[in-house]
Amino acid sequence: MIPQQSIRQLVSDLLERVKTDMPETGDFQTIYVELEPTAPDRAFSCFMLRVDPLPAGVQDSDSERCLSAVAYHPSLPYQSRRTIQYATKQTITDLLASDTIVSQIQNLIPKLEDDLRGL
Repeated sequence: MIPQQSIRQLVSDLLERVKTDMPETGDFQTIYVELEPTAPDRAFSCFMLRVDPLPAGVQDSDSERCLSAVAYHPSLPYQSRRTIQYATKQTITDLLASDTIVSQIQNLIPKLEDDLRGL
């Protein structure tokens, strides 16, 4: 498991980036923070939290964003991705600032690992 403090730091770093780099509405470049796990038995080589714009033409694509967790396979060109929430900038910043986000992410990590182990 990725240590709670490492996840907390990732969340904090992403929160700062979202506050400064993501507009309330309109298109933007994907915002992400990443961590390379140090445990050799990890099923992934990189863990990432990211916020993406929704594709044009999707309902509410101008104001909604997608917060997700992503893990990359260590030796194959595959990834496992889980959506945490589709929401506005304000809702995402509130979630990233909440007390529950770290445990929510910790609960996703085994699911991401299981996806990659099954390849």
